[in-house]
Amino acid sequence: MTLLKIKVRFGNGQSVISGDTGIIFTKVRRENNRANLDVMKQISQLCNIPMNRIRLISGHSSTKKVIEIL
Repeated sequence: MTLLKIKVRFGNGQSVISGDTGIIFTKVRRENNRANLDVMKQISQLCNIPMNRIRLISGHSSTKKVIEIL
């Protein structure tokens, strides 16, 4: 189990995860949980792990999120 502290930014940019922190850029609106799903999808691609191993712990409506990787 690993915890990542993620900052979410709106717009273009290079998403980066370094150690247990990261910055994820998204263009998806914060409607119906779509932005959170996009953030989790990007983390999945950056870390090469399946989506079902990623869980949003806190920050559901915040730009600062804590993600658990199982």
